[in-house]
Amino acid sequence: MRLFWLCPSKRKPVGGIKIIYKHAAISANIIKPRHQSLILHPNTLFYRAKWLSHINDISILNTILRPTFAPRLTFNRLPKHLISKDNFYIIPELWARKFGRQLAEQKLRYAIYVQGGYLIGHGDQDAIDVAYENAERILAISEDTRKCIINAFPNTAHKIQRIHYSIDTRLFHPNDNKECIITYMPRKLPEQSKLLRLFLRHHLPRHWTLQAIDGLNELQTAALLRKSRIFLAFSLLEGCPLPPLEAALSGNHVIGYHGQGGKEYWTSDIFDFVEFGNLDEFKYKIIKKINEIETRNLHPKLSEIEELKKTYSPETEYNDIKIFLKSIGLV
Repeated sequence: MRLFWLCPSKRKPVGGIKIIYKHAAISANIIKPRHQSLILHPNTLFYRAKWLSHINDISILNTILRPTFAPRLTFNRLPKHLISKDNFYIIPELWARKFGRQLAEQKLRYAIYVQGGYLIGHGDQDAIDVAYENAERILAISEDTRKCIINAFPNTAHKIQRIHYSIDTRLFHPNDNKECIITYMPRKLPEQSKLLRLFLRHHLPRHWTLQAIDGLNELQTAALLRKSRIFLAFSLLEGCPLPPLEAALSGNHVIGYHGQGGKEYWTSDIFDFVEFGNLDEFKYKIIKKINEIETRNLHPKLSEIEELKKTYSPETEYNDIKIFLKSIGLV
């Protein structure tokens, strides 16, 4: 059997793609040599997520989809050579409408992987209902995402399984040589991050700098997070935001929004919650944290970092994926 992980193609780093690649690679190690696990990038021929450090750990298949002509010309149907009852397909929640119905109509086996619990309603609702009703399994990135799925599709509760992700602590770990740097990702809520920069302009001590994580690959991002002391989280509504966790495990104090899905780890003193849109509170908490760092030599507690490492460990991720693979008959 071939296990296909359908995956979007993005030139810039995206946490969800990183997680799909990691899960696909782990699956390949669990099910080989009898079965295959592959990344499938629809409507691309040469795409590679070159910003990933573990890109060579998984087989990648790029393909052009077949066209449909109603209501307009789109390329959204799997090519015939990829359609087989011997395959199992895992589709991201944003593509449930596009691929779920056609897989269901052809009585093919598939699961929906929901990383964004607040993105599950996009598109034609009848097609989405068909996709979720006929999915053999529904994978959820967090407990908050599980609740979102049950709220939208209550009859699917028995098919939902939590899949933890892990973070590579060889890259994302505390560093003794910290600098007075505050990092953030400008692609998330860009208008708010611009405003916050403006509000901080005359309040930051001169030896502190704001540095955007933009256009960096995974290795460069990890290197910058190991140097910074504070990370600003601009999550809106997300399944289980990855950057705040990577920043925390790199020894940063994290200030900002948990995006609802991050509430499950926003429990220790490493994380400082800000009410969404309250940029005055955001600014105040940043200045307060800087004062605590400088007057008390404040660092995130290693014991709290260790707890995060246990919860989002490779062992937990591996076990979750193995349970899923066993449930579909690949183990």
